[in-house]
Amino acid sequence: MSTNGAGLLSQPVERAPVIMEQAACSRRRLLAAVAAIAAGGFARSSLGAGNANEIVLGMSLPLTGVLGSTAQGFREGTRIAFEDMNVAGGVHGRKIRVELMDDRFDRDLVVRNAKAMLDQGVLCLFGFMGTPGILAVSALVNERQVPLIGAVSGAPATKDPTNKFVFIVRTSFSKEAENAVNVGVITGMKVWGVVYQDDGQGKAALAGVADRSGASYVDTMIVGHGRRIIR
Repeated sequence: MSTNGAGLLSQPVERAPVIMEQAACSRRRLLAAVAAIAAGGFARSSLGAGNANEIVLGMSLPLTGVLGSTAQGFREGTRIAFEDMNVAGGVHGRKIRVELMDDRFDRDLVVRNAKAMLDQGVLCLFGFMGTPGILAVSALVNERQVPLIGAVSGAPATKDPTNKFVFIVRTSFSKEAENAVNVGVITGMKVWGVVYQDDGQGKAALAGVADRSGASYVDTMIVGHGRRIIR
């Protein structure tokens, strides 16, 4: 994160902590959604199959670039999950195969990848990552009425209910920050040092910290582009 701010929050422990549910069910729900579509819930003729034995999903991730390490972890988790599903028999005997493309966290490349995979006849798009690309591809999937399932972004703009074909699996940045504070409250933390990205994403997370803790700012600092704040 090249542009950051730092704030010191004085946090009174006044409210009982509420810990979010563990995300173990998220993977099951995600796989269930893919299985439901593959089982015949979507009106694309003979899609998702290179042959009668497989279902093909289209996936674009920033495997290189600033989100490379995160995307590679997501890819590996996806591979393991679908391997488990295929070993268990797939979807009505059809195995799931994922066509993967690298978008380098480039919004225009995300859209080009999505168009290419849709033109090839994938059943649906799956597991895109990053707010700019997800927002850019939303219009495409809504126009073609093909779902994007398991997209990863915490930005409120990606959760627009009018995007009926976009299904986000990540909670909001502010909710993530709020639950991080919950853990701190349990362990007795009373003073918070917050380093945040000086943009909409970072400010949403910072608001989640303040909202959960009832904290007030002691000081803030903006760090310019390209400067390191941790050495």
